[in-house]
Amino acid sequence: MQNKALFAKALGEMTKSGAPDLKGVTLYKPEECEMPDDTMNVPIITSVGRFSGQKGYDYLAKAMKQIYSQKDGVKPVLVMLGSGEKEVSDGLHKMKDAIAKKDPEAAKRIFLFDGFSAPLAKAIRVGGDFMLIPSKWEPCGLTQMESMAGGNLPVALATCGLVDTIVDSKDGVVSDVFYGFKNNELIYGKAQAGIKNNVDAFSATLTRALDTFQNDPDKIKAMAIKAMEKDFSWATPNGPLSQYASLFKTGKVA
Repeated sequence: MQNKALFAKALGEMTKSGAPDLKGVTLYKPEECEMPDDTMNVPIITSVGRFSGQKGYDYLAKAMKQIYSQKDGVKPVLVMLGSGEKEVSDGLHKMKDAIAKKDPEAAKRIFLFDGFSAPLAKAIRVGGDFMLIPSKWEPCGLTQMESMAGGNLPVALATCGLVDTIVDSKDGVVSDVFYGFKNNELIYGKAQAGIKNNVDAFSATLTRALDTFQNDPDKIKAMAIKAMEKDFSWATPNGPLSQYASLFKTGKVA
């Protein structure tokens, strides 16, 4: 919580000064960014990553439009840092602009940093409440592990290594379903009313996380502690090494 308070204060001061003083990083429309006063009771959702089609930023942009359009839903602070494909960056800029047309005050809570800064990336990982990971595929993934170590709970689509490393409602939040990103066929979980694609799935998952933040803060705290205690090292009991050995010996993971 101290990390979050310091992070929120730094972001607020950064925008008041007009632009971030970070080499290689630009903040999209800093004049239209503003931190809310009561940041401890407002969820800060985050994203740090490489801008590419694999990472599902198109899902994220559409899902955030749904989140910010909810009349009774909480309006979170969104802080994103990334670099890579210009198409992805442009899509996120358009997301903020679209939200601003409908709700200018909500859009002020969206901080889009283009570029990369190791100190800023670390601050985002330890200063947020939730880390957004809407990947279309992820052989293993490091972002969820890094954010867990900082108590920043991953909110992810149920794909590949994300399912292997995040336990839903214990140390993160994972979607109940996953649709194939090419043919939009349900390939994980059971069909649910109102969820027809990965955008719906990710939006519902983030909504669940935000509702828990609002209505059960003690659970969020307990989840963050579990996430920080999680050990992904090879030799941990029943960890990767023992599971790998079991797979070779028995044909299945213990």
